[in-house]
Amino acid sequence: MAGILGVNFDDLLGGLDDRIGGALQTLGDAFGGAAGGLWSGATGLASRALSPFEQYAQSSPVADSLARLGGGPYNPLSRLGGGAYDPLSRLGGAVYDPLSRLNPFGQPSQPQQQPANAPQDSYGATSDGSADPAHAPYRPIIEKYARQFGVDPDAVQALMMIESPSGDPNAHNPSGASGLMQVVPYPGRFGPGENPFDPDTNIREGVKYYAAMIRQFGDPRLAAAAYQGGPGAIVNGQARGDISDGNLTPAQYAARWQQNYDRLKASAQAPAGAGGNVVSTASKLAGVPYQLGGRRAHGGDPSQGVDCSEYTAWVWEQHGVQLPWNAWQQAQATQRIDMSQLQPGDLVFYANTDPSNPQPVTHVGVYAGNGKFWNAQDQGVMLADMNNQYWASRYWGAGRVRQPAVGGGGQNY
Repeated sequence: MAGILGVNFDDLLGGLDDRIGGALQTLGDAFGGAAGGLWSGATGLASRALSPFEQYAQSSPVADSLARLGGGPYNPLSRLGGGAYDPLSRLGGAVYDPLSRLNPFGQPSQPQQQPANAPQDSYGATSDGSADPAHAPYRPIIEKYARQFGVDPDAVQALMMIESPSGDPNAHNPSGASGLMQVVPYPGRFGPGENPFDPDTNIREGVKYYAAMIRQFGDPRLAAAAYQGGPGAIVNGQARGDISDGNLTPAQYAARWQQNYDRLKASAQAPAGAGGNVVSTASKLAGVPYQLGGRRAHGGDPSQGVDCSEYTAWVWEQHGVQLPWNAWQQAQATQRIDMSQLQPGDLVFYANTDPSNPQPVTHVGVYAGNGKFWNAQDQGVMLADMNNQYWASRYWGAGRVRQPAVGGGGQNY
């Protein structure tokens, strides 16, 4: 665009953008190193609270004017971080890069929205949320905003299962995080008269932020870690394990999100019929910690801790079949089938997973279909991939449960 006296303002502003970005990148990099260490037990608050920088960016005429120079939602000052995120946001835990939230009109920029009729099959099969009864009543709201902001509704519900385990819309913690998605009601986040505890409003803001983190990091699991700890929770493409909100590190949070997500997806993919019902039952213990002999230690209750054969035995007990609490004995008690004959609900057996166990079979899981199986492993009850190198190299065989077998005996593995 040629302006007065023939000055090309596009070139002028573009050059100014580059000079501001280049000069401040050095400041951003240096400042980011110092800011990176300023993490405390208040991470949960920091990751969602309004930082001093955001307050200034929202109110300062200077910041507003500079924002207009960028000509788009991401203005020159958004380059302060010189990297994947603005290091200044690590000081106050800004929900977004505080200055990049300003669009050319000085208003907070909105995450890119996906058309309401956009196909959802890129996420794979989506569940109906019923595998998580505490939050199933909110599934219509979850799906509404998942469509609006272009994210997988199961990914959102997996977050909610961590943020408000009981499904209480009035959940509140001392950091100020509120509601089903534990959103901090910082100034300007909610409109006039909006109630942060209202499920529709709360879920909208939670999904909006999660969508922004997916766009920033390109991975829903990393975005989950950033939902908990802010963008600073991700370093070199990994969720950090050296900081905590007093309960979970970002790495632990991401792992728990993955367990919840797998549980929801398994319920969506479980086929109809008896086998599908068994797989659905298997998913109900997702996230339970591994404990050798856990059921024995807790009077048969698997919810406090469970080992692999106790877990598979419990799953089939819910369908009227008693199996031994021992992987090798379960292999002996089931009908041998070829891998090509596997159906959901069959048992899959593995060898050489425990050097201290001399038996031919040392691990067992419940086949879920599509090359996946539910099992109790060191990381807890989770969905695993049979094609993973570790499991593929230790595969022993498969068995079909054919009749009740003697249960409750043998050593646990």
